[in-house]
Amino acid sequence: MNLLGIADRLAASPPPLRVQTERCVHALNSASTCDLCVRACAFDALRLSPTITLDENRCTACGACLHVCPVDAIRGDDGVAKLLNLAPRFEAAQSVELACARHPRPEQGPAGSELVLRAAGCLAALGPSTYASLHALGFQRIVVRLDACAGCPLGAARPQIEARLTSARSLLDSVEPATRLETIDASATDWTARPVYAVNNPPVSRRSLFRLFAAEAPRVAARALLPVEEATSETTQPPRERRRLLNALQRLTPAPPPEGEGAGVRAVSHLPFIHLQASDACNACGACARVCPTSAMRLRLTNEATFRLSFQPAACTDCGLCLDLCEPGALSREPVADLASIVSQASLTLREGEVHICEKCGARFAGAPGATLCPLCDFRRRNPFGSRLPRGRGRPMPVPRVSNSASQGESS
Repeated sequence: MNLLGIADRLAASPPPLRVQTERCVHALNSASTCDLCVRACAFDALRLSPTITLDENRCTACGACLHVCPVDAIRGDDGVAKLLNLAPRFEAAQSVELACARHPRPEQGPAGSELVLRAAGCLAALGPSTYASLHALGFQRIVVRLDACAGCPLGAARPQIEARLTSARSLLDSVEPATRLETIDASATDWTARPVYAVNNPPVSRRSLFRLFAAEAPRVAARALLPVEEATSETTQPPRERRRLLNALQRLTPAPPPEGEGAGVRAVSHLPFIHLQASDACNACGACARVCPTSAMRLRLTNEATFRLSFQPAACTDCGLCLDLCEPGALSREPVADLASIVSQASLTLREGEVHICEKCGARFAGAPGATLCPLCDFRRRNPFGSRLPRGRGRPMPVPRVSNSASQGESS
């Protein structure tokens, strides 16, 4: 085999998945019930013991787990960047047909498909943001080939593909109901032969090369949909799938009408966004802001006398850490009412008020007027030998300390 053949084989095989256990919610809260990646894996390659582990011998690199983790603890190349960089080169196409890398005959298909693209791997690696991004690039009709799943070694991942398509349909219906997201489930006798373009080996003819450099606008559009930086164990930002989705929504969603000019913002109660509320039980301890892996929750103490707890719905992936670790149970979730707060990525104020200084430990806390002890010191005074059970858990959990570090500006 020559060097080009070896390069083609290497390009056709997606790199192995990587697991960053320190980012997993179970590494931050051993009582977490999150198991999204385990349920997404059809090959029993991911397990919780107690945090996430990957069995490389079982992993097929289908990619179904890549876009379900709320904290980006699982990494790997899903091929979306190559797909979104190739698609804009076909400016005249209004529809696109997607086939997986293992499809035996993607060149045979419906005559109405204007563009047929072969993905870098299994279609299970494509999250809802991929379909939203394709629509943002101008494709009004997106067709997904599932007709080869039955005979594929990765066919067990098909339910995950269908689940992501259902989410994508709900998303696109909320943005533009005219968008068509279809599937091909079986072969037909009246199919015709069409050219197929592989995202791993795009066409590089002289004419296409000239168009590649001439068509600057489509390439800029594709780059705008792709997040530049990758989150590390030290960074706190939304996962790659969420950032792609936000980029697509910003291009797809029109600006809301000025206040007082009527409705115009579509409801998104069925989409993967939530809104948090904070009750007056909030004591401004800052645990929710410190544990939030995406910086959706922030606590600011101003002038050491007042506090403001803010929340950014666009960044929240509903990992549940803040809800589980909020000792007073002040936080609750509800669906996001509309796309306005998502697209604008605005921060909402959940709670604000005065802070007191504990006369025993010196910690700053929010409480009723005239309160002199922080919640921890108050509990210890009333229960010197007592302990608490966490809400909904069957084992003891230490009462969290109220830290003075929260007074040093903004927690993240």
